[in-house]
Amino acid sequence: MRHDFLLPLLRPCLYFATQGVRHDTSSLRADNDRADLATCPRYLPAKFLVNGNEKLLPRLLLSDADDIVADLAELHLNDIADPLCCVIEQMHAKPHAIVISRKSIAYTCYPTGVAEVDELFQVVPRTFTVVSGYAGQGKTSFLMWLLANLIRRQVHVTIASFETDIKPIFIRKLRAALIMAGEFSRHSREDMEWADGLIDRYTAFISHSPYDDDDSLGVEEVLELGRASVIRNGTRLLLIDPWNEIDHKRRSDETETDYTGRAIRMMKRFAKQNDVAVWIIAHPAKPFPGKASGKLPGLYDISGSANWANKADYGLIVQAKNRDYWTSTIACTKVRMGLPGKMGKVVVQFDPAKSTYAYYGELIEDEAA
Repeated sequence: MRHDFLLPLLRPCLYFATQGVRHDTSSLRADNDRADLATCPRYLPAKFLVNGNEKLLPRLLLSDADDIVADLAELHLNDIADPLCCVIEQMHAKPHAIVISRKSIAYTCYPTGVAEVDELFQVVPRTFTVVSGYAGQGKTSFLMWLLANLIRRQVHVTIASFETDIKPIFIRKLRAALIMAGEFSRHSREDMEWADGLIDRYTAFISHSPYDDDDSLGVEEVLELGRASVIRNGTRLLLIDPWNEIDHKRRSDETETDYTGRAIRMMKRFAKQNDVAVWIIAHPAKPFPGKASGKLPGLYDISGSANWANKADYGLIVQAKNRDYWTSTIACTKVRMGLPGKMGKVVVQFDPAKSTYAYYGELIEDEAA
């Protein structure tokens, strides 16, 4: 299991004091996340001291050979004092201390390909993003453009596609976005080989078995396959499209709200533990009200639970604005405090001849109402 985000966070200021032996963390390697921790206990209960107050850390695991895992799900950037002291207490050995400098904690951001959209949100590892919008409003086209920009930057992505056929539809759309040509345009052999080479190198796909419904994937299986892609490929984005096509395996005593909350917690924990941005497409519960209403759906309109609005780090809405001009509204309706980005709306224009998006204009208040 890889947890590369801990390496830059801990390397500058981490030490282990185990029975008087000091371990230099410079030996940590990003390829296998190993360190010489043979004398370090394997499981250690932990507490954080933040501004003089104790905060219980859910779990800190130090493996003597394989993993360095810290579940920092309950620790937010705005809570961190400078310096932040983590006191690890255990039952059978001396206390261990980790001192983390505030300056070493930062977010990596990958742009979307449209500068004005980047001011609202970007692809941020260790965060959970919910994308919503009615069917046929341009979500897939915009996500293809976003994925193509990541792949051009040699960022590996894993796509769990349960609605759009991977072959030929998804590959065809993604290839066109990479080449910046129309989806059904004739591509040169050189362009095809270049685009397909990037897709082979920087993408992985997860899908249900086409032969047996009993093999349909639930949230746990999707995340397990996503974790394998992190280990093998170094993936930085897990895109799940869409939520309603996952095999939802609820417990017998579990309501839909409880199940949705538990599933979201699993996805958020996966994002933080593996330094991966998790994006999920979730459709509104009610059908499209029609162009006359002009109202954008919200995260509270998503089928299942208010947890989508309450637990998301980022909330995004995509809706077609004017089909004659290929314009769409991109709205960022939620940014969790302390994360990069801001709430707002912009209008982008899709060029079907190039499969690209460009900024079109701001959404004025009368239109947003």
